[in-house]
Amino acid sequence: MVKLDLHEDDREFPKSTFYQRFRELIANREDPDEWGPVIEKGANAGCVHCIYAMANLWSDDGVSFHIALPWYLEGAIRGSRSCIKPLYDC
Repeated sequence: MVKLDLHEDDREFPKSTFYQRFRELIANREDPDEWGPVIEKGANAGCVHCIYAMANLWSDDGVSFHIALPWYLEGAIRGSRSCIKPLYDC
């Protein structure tokens, strides 16, 4: 499951329509294969919430952190404290 527990400061970032759609998919218990394309589009559009979700999607399996790392870095560059924390932990 993708972690969506954002740091308190990160809740101030605007939420894209892609992120809204992603939350709807989770709430409706849609197939997780549908999540990826939605949050990837949002992340590529610069939505910090989608960037964080994308990084967590890749790092959840414990094996693909090297794929999640660029997403965490992008979020950290944009000022996301939620994306900075995993970089300290690695």
